Amino acid sequence: MPCVDIVRARLRGFELGLELGRVSSVLTHQEAQGTELIDPSPWLGARSVHDGHVALVIQDVGPPVGIRIGEVRGFERWTQRELYPIPAWVAGHLPGVLFHGCGWDEAHGAIWMLDVDALIQAWVQDRRRDNEAMRRVRPRPPSELE
Repeated sequence: MPCVDIVRARLRGFELGLELGRVSSVLTHQEAQGTELIDPSPWLGARSVHDGHVALVIQDVGPPVGIRIGEVRGFERWTQRELYPIPAWVAGHLPGVLFHGCGWDEAHGAIWMLDVDALIQAWVQDRRRDNEAMRRVRPRPPSELE
């Protein structure tokens, strides 16, 4: 039976799981200094967090990125029976950075699976939009001010 190993974390009230195969290491926030950090909180409708743990993800192209995951709760192996598909009528309303499946914990409820690729792609698109906006608001050279 296929299994998936996950890093389980709590971020701003969300129980999250990240596929362990995508994570090269888990660092403290201080250890991750100097790494490009992505905070999934805004895509989940929460305020940014600037502490806790960071999952270091090695990309196929480009430098590694750190994903802020808050408080690590442990590492788990889920079998196919422990992964629950989310019905399409609910999945359509979920943030685009989550898989359409989740785990379940009696004490905490749903454990949402973070889609690392979708998160990185959303982050890159936001950076491009910000860069384009900054280019449009170029300051005028001193010669034009006179």
